Amino acid sequence: TGKYDTVGIDCVAMCVNDILCHGAKPLFFLDYLACGKLDSDVSSEIIKGVADGCLQAGASLIGGETAEMAGFYEDGEYDIAGFCVGAQEKELLLSTENTKAGQVVIGLPSSGVHSNGFSLVRKILKDNNISLNEEFNGSTVGKTLLTPTKIYVKEVLKVLEEIKVAGIAHITGGGFHENLPRALKDGLGMKIDKNSYEVPEIFKYLQEKGKIDGEEMYHIFNMGVGMALIVNKEDVDKTLSLIDNAFVLGEVTEESGIEIV
Repeated sequence: TGKYDTVGIDCVAMCVNDILCHGAKPLFFLDYLACGKLDSDVSSEIIKGVADGCLQAGASLIGGETAEMAGFYEDGEYDIAGFCVGAQEKELLLSTENTKAGQVVIGLPSSGVHSNGFSLVRKILKDNNISLNEEFNGSTVGKTLLTPTKIYVKEVLKVLEEIKVAGIAHITGGGFHENLPRALKDGLGMKIDKNSYEVPEIFKYLQEKGKIDGEEMYHIFNMGVGMALIVNKEDVDKTLSLIDNAFVLGEVTEESGIEIV
């Protein structure tokens, strides 16, 4: 990826991954790009990222708007927003009413920090005088943080074709504690085994540099899990076989709240 196209991919990912949580297929996408003074190289790279994201999601980029607003945005500032429409047969839309205690939570790996927690990330970098060009894990801090958000559409739609999924959660801002309950019926909770997968190094790095409590990290970041599927026990093996690198993250419980053990 280039310097700016990641942002376009992220914009698409935030929309299409949310649509997946309803069990729906993203159909088309529109973007809105605003800036103070338009740099055609930057804007074209951002829009290229949007187009790449749409390709990954199997959605059509059918239009958009670019607004040059001198005096409102500083030169070099860009603001991008996206809008997506998806569809599914009404009887096949996911409902939290289908979740129940004893079901299994399947985790899908994230590609990194994705699009959330960056106010804190910027503060950590600033407080520690960390350069974006500082070496990190064979790359740089900047490139690692700007790894594009994973788009889960094609692999999750494949699962939905073969398995009756009870619920899906997209792990965005608010981490595990705010997003996982959205897939559950009121009164239910989850017990999450944090040792069921390897937390990516970038989160350990941010925790150490920011001196953040371990539990608090799960309130802010995706911690290496970009999406979670809730399935019946008898469907676990087949679900794991349909998605590369998926793993059993935990189980649905009768007690509300997200317990990380």
